[in-house]
Amino acid sequence: MEIFTLTDKIDDKIVSSLILYTVKLPSRYLGVIEEVQTQQEYRMQGRATKLIKEAIEKGKELGLDCIELTVRQDKPEIQEFYKKLGFFDRLNLAYRYEL
Repeated sequence: MEIFTLTDKIDDKIVSSLILYTVKLPSRYLGVIEEVQTQQEYRMQGRATKLIKEAIEKGKELGLDCIELTVRQDKPEIQEFYKKLGFFDRLNLAYRYEL
Protein backbone atom coordinates (compact mmCIF):
# COMPACT_ATOMS: atom_id res chain seq x y z
CA MET A 1 0.00 0.00 0.00
CA GLU A 2 1.12 3.48 -0.85
CA ILE A 3 -0.50 6.68 0.42
CA PHE A 4 -0.34 10.02 -1.36
CA THR A 5 -1.67 13.35 -0.14
CA LEU A 6 -2.37 15.80 -2.95
CA THR A 7 -2.81 19.45 -2.07
CA ASP A 8 -3.63 22.77 -3.66
CA LYS A 9 -2.03 25.75 -1.94
CA ILE A 10 -2.28 29.52 -1.98
CA ASP A 11 0.74 31.23 -0.42
CA ASP A 12 1.76 28.05 1.43
CA LYS A 13 -1.78 27.64 2.82
CA ILE A 14 -3.49 24.36 1.91
CA VAL A 15 -6.93 25.22 0.55
CA SER A 16 -7.86 21.87 -1.00
CA SER A 17 -6.64 18.31 -0.51
CA LEU A 18 -7.32 14.64 -1.06
CA ILE A 19 -5.80 11.30 -0.17
CA LEU A 20 -5.08 8.62 -2.76
CA TYR A 21 -4.03 5.21 -1.54
CA THR A 22 -3.30 2.01 -3.41
CA VAL A 23 -4.26 -1.57 -2.64
CA LYS A 24 -2.93 -4.64 -4.47
CA LEU A 25 -5.76 -7.14 -4.62
CA PRO A 26 -5.65 -10.55 -6.32
CA SER A 27 -8.04 -9.23 -8.98
CA ARG A 28 -6.69 -5.71 -9.54
CA TYR A 29 -4.32 -2.95 -8.51
CA LEU A 30 -6.75 -0.47 -7.00
CA GLY A 31 -6.54 3.20 -6.13
CA VAL A 32 -8.94 4.74 -3.64
CA ILE A 33 -9.62 8.46 -3.26
CA GLU A 34 -10.68 9.61 0.20
CA GLU A 35 -11.20 12.86 2.08
CA VAL A 36 -11.61 15.28 -0.83
CA GLN A 37 -11.84 18.63 0.91
CA THR A 38 -11.81 22.27 -0.12
CA GLN A 39 -12.12 25.13 2.31
CA GLN A 40 -15.50 26.83 1.95
CA GLU A 41 -14.23 30.14 0.59
CA TYR A 42 -12.26 28.36 -2.17
CA ARG A 43 -15.03 26.09 -3.47
CA MET A 44 -16.41 26.33 -7.02
CA GLN A 45 -13.00 27.41 -8.35
CA GLY A 46 -11.96 24.09 -9.90
CA ARG A 47 -9.58 23.18 -7.11
CA ALA A 48 -11.05 19.74 -6.34
CA THR A 49 -11.32 19.04 -10.08
CA LYS A 50 -7.61 19.79 -10.43
CA LEU A 51 -6.71 17.42 -7.60
CA ILE A 52 -8.95 14.62 -8.89
CA LYS A 53 -7.28 14.92 -12.30
CA GLU A 54 -3.85 14.84 -10.61
CA ALA A 55 -4.91 11.68 -8.73
CA ILE A 56 -6.00 10.07 -12.01
CA GLU A 57 -2.65 10.93 -13.61
CA LYS A 58 -0.82 9.54 -10.56
CA GLY A 59 -2.87 6.36 -10.89
CA LYS A 60 -1.83 6.02 -14.53
CA GLU A 61 1.83 6.54 -13.57
CA LEU A 62 1.53 3.84 -10.92
CA GLY A 63 -0.13 1.40 -13.32
CA LEU A 64 -3.40 1.19 -11.39
CA ASP A 65 -6.26 -0.73 -12.98
CA CYS A 66 -8.90 1.62 -11.59
CA ILE A 67 -9.62 4.30 -9.01
CA GLU A 68 -12.65 4.13 -6.76
CA LEU A 69 -14.30 6.54 -4.37
CA THR A 70 -17.50 6.67 -2.36
CA VAL A 71 -20.17 9.35 -2.55
CA ARG A 72 -23.10 9.60 -0.16
CA GLN A 73 -26.53 8.91 -1.64
CA ASP A 74 -27.88 12.19 -0.26
CA LYS A 75 -25.34 14.23 -2.27
CA PRO A 76 -26.55 14.08 -5.91
CA GLU A 77 -24.61 17.23 -6.81
CA ILE A 78 -21.38 15.55 -5.74
CA GLN A 79 -22.32 12.40 -7.65
CA GLU A 80 -22.76 14.53 -10.79
CA PHE A 81 -19.40 16.21 -10.15
CA TYR A 82 -17.62 12.83 -10.24
CA LYS A 83 -19.63 11.60 -13.23
CA LYS A 84 -18.49 14.66 -15.20
CA LEU A 85 -14.91 13.62 -14.43
CA GLY A 86 -15.51 10.12 -15.85
CA PHE A 87 -16.42 8.13 -12.73
CA PHE A 88 -19.46 5.87 -12.87
CA ASP A 89 -21.80 4.44 -10.27
CA ARG A 90 -21.02 0.76 -9.71
CA LEU A 91 -24.50 0.30 -8.23
CA ASN A 92 -23.14 -1.68 -5.31
CA LEU A 93 -24.34 -1.16 -1.80
CA ALA A 94 -21.37 -0.49 0.42
CA TYR A 95 -22.03 -1.53 4.00
CA ARG A 96 -20.11 -0.35 7.04
CA TYR A 97 -19.70 -1.75 10.51
CA GLU A 98 -18.94 0.99 13.03
CA LEU A 99 -16.54 0.05 15.81
